[in-house]
Amino acid sequence: MNQQPKKPNNKPLLPKKKPKRTSKRDNFTPLLNNFLSNLSLQYANYSSLKEVPQVIPNKNPPNIIYKQYMNYYLYRVICKYLNIFKDVLNLDYLRDYLLALNIKDIDSICVGLRNKMPKDKTTLDKVFKKGINLLKQLTTKKIKYYDYPNGNQFKTFIREKMSPEIIEGDINSLIKLIPDLSLS
Repeated sequence: MNQQPKKPNNKPLLPKKKPKRTSKRDNFTPLLNNFLSNLSLQYANYSSLKEVPQVIPNKNPPNIIYKQYMNYYLYRVICKYLNIFKDVLNLDYLRDYLLALNIKDIDSICVGLRNKMPKDKTTLDKVFKKGINLLKQLTTKKIKYYDYPNGNQFKTFIREKMSPEIIEGDINSLIKLIPDLSLS
């Protein structure tokens, strides 16, 4: 009798397990938290500032001037990526932040704030805290940033701002571009 050799069974005994993948949010959340920490650290550093660059023709104390620009910086980040904030977060939090900046209508966000920024420390601290809390809320949500037209741009922006020195450079650029944010 002629027997044919048996074909070896190349199938694994157990199915291969797929490696666990972390979600996009898990990779981005620490970066966003780091960005928020750097912003808060820079803001705290400005509280004791005694000198101001010569480019600022402003009569306010240096710590107030820098706090105004930090708030403006945060406002511009929120403004630029507003579609993400409007879609993901409770709009009441966004309205509360805007009201702290004296912006009454959520649809009129992204207006220029030149000569409109508050100049008292308490209000500036309150506005900054509300802005930081708004961004912190993004860390608690499962967000697919690639679903938004500028979602990847937002992630890239956050990745690029990983040190307080970079943020300070951005603030100094704003100071040169917009010389007076303070209320008249």
